[in-house]
Amino acid sequence: MADQEKFIAALEAAIAPTDEAIPLTYPSESDCPLSVIVWEVSDLTMETLRQQLSLSLESPIEERTVASFFDRVTCDSPETTCAWQGADAEALSHQYRELRNLLTSHLTNLKVYRVGQIEIDVYVLGQYASGTYIGINTQVIET
Repeated sequence: MADQEKFIAALEAAIAPTDEAIPLTYPSESDCPLSVIVWEVSDLTMETLRQQLSLSLESPIEERTVASFFDRVTCDSPETTCAWQGADAEALSHQYRELRNLLTSHLTNLKVYRVGQIEIDVYVLGQYASGTYIGINTQVIET
C-alpha cells in the first residue's frame, strides 16, 4: 500500500502543485478543478459506476477514450483545438502531459466516463496494481 499512497500523493501534487506551477482546472464553461478519487471496487463496470455514484438506470453515462479527455489540454494532437491561450499555455499543456503520463504509466484499463448532461461529471479512472481503481474527476459545463 505504500506505493499506492505514493502514487496518490503524486497525483494530488500534479493537480494542485505547491510550487509556482498553476493548479489545474479543466477548461469548459466553468473551468472546474480536478480532484483525486480512489475506489475500492473489484471491477469497474457501468453497473459498478452507477452504484459508486448512486445513479439511477436513467442517468446518462458515456464512455470515452483517454485521448478525448487529454488532447485539448495537452495540445499534442494537431487536429484538436488547444484549450489554452496566452502566457500560461505551454506551462498548462506541460502539466497536463505530466498528469496524463502519470496516469497511463501506473494504471491499467484507463477509461473516461462522462455522467450527466450540461453539467457533466467526468471521471478518468484506471486500475492500480493493488486492484484499487484510482483516477481524477472534474466537472464540465456544456450548454
